[in-house]
Amino acid sequence: MISGYRGPTFKPAALALSLLLLAVGCGHKKGETYVLECKIGEDQGKTLRGNWALKPVPMAFREGEWSGDEQAAIIRAAQSWNRFFQASVKSDIFDFGSPQEPRTTTATLAAQVCATTMLGTSSYIGSVVISKLTTGWNNNADVLAVTEFCPENTGGKFPTFKNTQMKFNFQTFFGAGLRQPDLESLALHELGHVLGLDHSCSGQNQQGFPLCTDPGIDQEYLAAALYPNVDFAGANAIPKRGLGKNDQGRSNCLYK
Repeated sequence: MISGYRGPTFKPAALALSLLLLAVGCGHKKGETYVLECKIGEDQGKTLRGNWALKPVPMAFREGEWSGDEQAAIIRAAQSWNRFFQASVKSDIFDFGSPQEPRTTTATLAAQVCATTMLGTSSYIGSVVISKLTTGWNNNADVLAVTEFCPENTGGKFPTFKNTQMKFNFQTFFGAGLRQPDLESLALHELGHVLGLDHSCSGQNQQGFPLCTDPGIDQEYLAAALYPNVDFAGANAIPKRGLGKNDQGRSNCLYK
């Protein structure tokens, strides 16, 4: 079965909501504590999609596509997840190589992500491919990124992922005269999808998902990195570079 996460979409700036999102902060600071137990809302029953059997998950940039600054932004997002996982399960969750020499690959994006597997008997034999698409974006033009994955039912509590790939939309975003997302914030969101987290809420009535526009919605869902929309102030996205409590609690449900 091939599945995919429709990544965050463009949303015009809404001042009150934007300020709330910024209040999450910028990662682990001295004295800050993480959520260390499984915590998921009763209305989020369908928001966990699967997990990886082995940690850490190897990641690789498509060779020749990414600038050094772009790679550094995505690695910073991965390090935010790694700091949380170190606190929660005493292990990194992502392996990008080193910040000085990030892992790259010449592998092409799979037309069918389930046609191959990253999983060997006791180790990985491939990497999650991270691609920057400046042409050939075949999703909605307002979608900033897409993570495609292949879950396999192995009899456990959750399906196990055997392959995943990430696509970032540099065709209708990021270029000169286009809207400018914050790449680190966007990567933080997409890496949550790689882990198996679906959005914290949905823009449509959907079983197992809280409705994002519900006036009584839990504020932690709106503050989550996995909230499905990105706020913009003019052409520039409002950064959201910290993991929310809902991101952390749901991750623990998958990996603890």
